[in-house]
Amino acid sequence: MPRRLRRYPPRGHLFVFLFIGLVLSGCSLDRSGLGPYPWDYSVEPANVCPGDSVTVSWNTRETRRGCLASCGPFGCSSCPDPMQVGVSSSPAVLPSITTFEQSGSVGAGPISEDTTFTFTLEDNDEYLGSYDRSVPVVLPERETTVPLAFEGACRGSSAAWEPVSLAVPDFRSEGVRLVRVCNTSRQTVELTLTFESGTSFESLLPGRCTLDFPEEVGRKVLSASARITFTGPVSCDTRSSLPPDIGLEALLTCDLRTAMEAIVASTPASSPQPDILEIITATASPSLVTPTWTPPAATFLQNGNCRRGPGTVYDVSTSYAQGQQVMLEGRNADSSWWWLLMAEGGHCWASGSVLELNGPFAQLPIIPAPPTPPPALQPPASPGQLGIANQVCTDQAYSVTLQWVDAASNETGYRIYRDGTLIATLGPNSTGYTDEPPYGGPYAYAVESFNGAGPSSRPTVQESGCIY
Repeated sequence: MPRRLRRYPPRGHLFVFLFIGLVLSGCSLDRSGLGPYPWDYSVEPANVCPGDSVTVSWNTRETRRGCLASCGPFGCSSCPDPMQVGVSSSPAVLPSITTFEQSGSVGAGPISEDTTFTFTLEDNDEYLGSYDRSVPVVLPERETTVPLAFEGACRGSSAAWEPVSLAVPDFRSEGVRLVRVCNTSRQTVELTLTFESGTSFESLLPGRCTLDFPEEVGRKVLSASARITFTGPVSCDTRSSLPPDIGLEALLTCDLRTAMEAIVASTPASSPQPDILEIITATASPSLVTPTWTPPAATFLQNGNCRRGPGTVYDVSTSYAQGQQVMLEGRNADSSWWWLLMAEGGHCWASGSVLELNGPFAQLPIIPAPPTPPPALQPPASPGQLGIANQVCTDQAYSVTLQWVDAASNETGYRIYRDGTLIATLGPNSTGYTDEPPYGGPYAYAVESFNGAGPSSRPTVQESGCIY
């Protein structure tokens, strides 16, 4: 997206009187400390695949809007020569450009690695000098995380956030597709993604991500909008209390086959526009040879699960039968888990212990693991050292006091049983209970802890009874 630095001239009656005084006195207008001019510069798209080209643009037309040059008794003189614009890149995908053209665009490419374009604006005014700005272009290759910034704003008294374009060509090239979006903020975010085929709504807790989008869907994403789910009323005042910006991350990838086709099939064509500079890469031979690449594959040695991450702590995405073949597209750092392409789109992880590998898998990229899910709730530990702390047996009263050690740290409470019948439910951290059973007995008592995952084992103790 175009990036702009703005400086507005002072306004009001004071400025009018000051200007008239300068004209009458014949003095020059001192512009020291005014800061940089407003100007536009952009590189589109900012996310490309190997072999793609980008368009570099600049526009300094607005910088002469105020034209405050030398002033004297006869008014302002004409504007000085236009400012000098410089464009360069690292690594070099276009020759360095120095021009006095107020606006223009330059084609650059092909892009084969992450590239930074630098724009320089120089003015002959000794006070304003020169200003440099840089724009990075990211090459997702297999998978790359790109920040998405939703700027906070006010619509009346309500909080709102500016949407972000994910479309071709201002954000990405044709070969780049969206894999998933993760919430890196500290608030729960409601995310809306617009595709050519429809709209997706997600509510993402902090640190959570959407499911991987099918390939055909991820290629056709158009835009994203987000809002924070507030727990109470929020005031919005453009003068003092703008809502905070929302920071999310988009995981982008280039399909290897699409990228290879772009490298092989794209032949630069001459541009009819005089302000478009085309970069043509010389080749050693005029003949074009299409490279062949066989993606690594694997065969399941037995029935196996494919999970959302490289480990058994992740949920199962799907399962495969013995003898089924799959295509590999990544691995973890020690090559013990493999990132494979699912037939319905998206990816999952399978353990190397259930796979027979085929092909040049050593060149597969290392895929970062998604955040591990929180551990599943387990039943609490059973009460320890259950015993009878006291027994009263008279013709006036009969009671039995149970005592135990609270060995659990995640219990919801305790249940007390007499001869297999539930007689009481206690809260967490309980360590004793007094029962007043009917005369007779003996009775068998049991105590268990419990939580949402279920009960613990149930130790028992026998008391002697009371007969009168």
